Formats: sequence, structure tokens, C-alpha cells
Amino acid sequence: ESNFSAAGLHFYVKDRIIDRISLQLRDWLPDLALLGRFDRALFEELTGGDHRQSDDFWDYVVQQEWIELDRNAQRDEVWAVESHLRERLIAYYRDRDAAVLNLSRERASRILRKITLERPFEKLTPAYFEACLVLTRDMVEAAKWWGKVEAKLADAGRWDWGRSLTDLLLSDESVAGLPPDDKTSMFPLRPAILATHAAVNVHRSPERNQSVWTEVLENYNRHPDPVGRAILHYRAQAGQIACVRYKAGVFKPNDFTGFTSQFPEAPSGDPQFVATALGMIENLIETLENAEELDIAREVRPIRAQLPPVAP
Repeated sequence: ESNFSAAGLHFYVKDRIIDRISLQLRDWLPDLALLGRFDRALFEELTGGDHRQSDDFWDYVVQQEWIELDRNAQRDEVWAVESHLRERLIAYYRDRDAAVLNLSRERASRILRKITLERPFEKLTPAYFEACLVLTRDMVEAAKWWGKVEAKLADAGRWDWGRSLTDLLLSDESVAGLPPDDKTSMFPLRPAILATHAAVNVHRSPERNQSVWTEVLENYNRHPDPVGRAILHYRAQAGQIACVRYKAGVFKPNDFTGFTSQFPEAPSGDPQFVATALGMIENLIETLENAEELDIAREVRPIRAQLPPVAP
């Protein structure tokens, strides 16, 4: 019965969509289904610029009845494949031509990694980042890409954009949403995305980060890259110190029990680690200045010792 039902759905896709479009568009149909959303520049990147001079072909693409303007995008002229038809198209290619679908997946994920790093945020939409995480199967590659995304957010100072992006990715129905029951199915990069979310919060509502860093600390070992895992562990521990800074009231000695003695081994020399360590020392000193009966130098010394030498 399930096979019969699938055959019926596939017949609809083939009869109403695939057989009714031009051969030119048919070549790129699985890519568009996997992308979900696209703009003209992305489409031209996908097709290799074959139709760069053809306004007629672009008009033909966006005039398909199953293509609609994405009104939720944070920029103009982003188009989307209708969600229910998109699922049917992907199911069709998965059952009827898995090899083509796999090639399209590799091509689309590669292009998304490229444009999300190269384009300014004004020419992007958060949905491109979500699609990139869904389509990239190599989690180590995805982790390295996400590290570059976070660096891009920091360099541009676009924490407003970072909030929209991390809110989307961490929402229940998105790729990095928290599994309702079984944490073993947690997306491997959820802790790294949470760390970016915490970095965003620092600029608006740092007091919200306690639960965020607690979850990162509990799940940092899911990170697929060993170096990234070590940095994430260190950041989570540093985040715990930053959260104590925003704790109400006068600090007591037991507020800091274990902070400096249980620090993970630092991946010395990594630029992100150095920035994290320096920021952590700043937070620690400011926190300890408000504490009772604590020796600031004694508390800071174990962390400062892990930093690489700084040239004069």
C-alpha cells in the first residue's frame, strides 16, 4: 500500500512538474528542490552562468506555478519552491534517481558554503545557512564552515543578524533544534551554534547565557572536530565565569569553587582561543573585584599561564 501511495505521489510530480518544464530547467530541478530558496545570483552560480545573459530563462524559472516569492526573507527577490511540492520533489528523486540527488546535494551545499561566506549579510537570508547545514553531510567540513560564519559575524559586528540566524537554527523545527526526548539524536553542531547564540547575547542580554553555556558544557563533546571541540569546551567554561559576573548581589568565595582548577586544556595558539581567554580574564577580574576575601592574582594566574607568550 505504501508503495502504491508513493507511486501516486511520484506520478503527480512527474506528470504535473517534470514533464511540463523545459529540458534546461529539468537539469537543475533537484538542486532547486534541495535549496528550497534561491535568488538570481545563486541560480547563476548553480548553473555555471550558462544563462547569465538570458533574462527570458530567469523569467521562465520564477514564473513556474510552484515557485513563489519568499516574503519572509530579510532581503528582496528571494524565491522559494512551494514547501509541500518541494518535499514531493525530493522524495521523487530519492526513490527514482538517488545518484542525481546526491550529486545535486554536493553541488548545492558547496555553493551555499561559498556564498554565505563571500556575500555581505545584506545579500543573504538566514534560510541559506539553514539549508547549508541540512545539505552538508561532512560534519567536520560543516563545523569549519560554521566557525568562519561566526568570525564573519564578529568582524562585521552584525550581532542583530546573528540573533536572527541563531534563533532560526535553534528553533524546534529547524536543523539544530533540541530533540524533544532523545538527546542522542541532537545535531552535532547544536553546541557550536549555541555558543554563537551566547556571543550574540553578550551584546544585548548577557544575563540570559547561564542556561546556554550550561547546555554547551554538557554537550561540547558532540562537536565533530577535535580542535573545535577543545575550543568549545574552553568557551563554555569561560562562559560560566562571565555568567557569574552578572549574578546579582555580593560574590562569595564559593561562587568560584572549581572555576580555575577544573579548566580544560587550552588549544594554545588558536586565535579564537586567545580571544576567548583574554575575554575570560577580563570577566574574571571584574567579577573578583566585587567579591569578598578573594585574591585576584591567585585566581587569575592558572588561566593566564595557559596563554601563549605575547610579543612586546
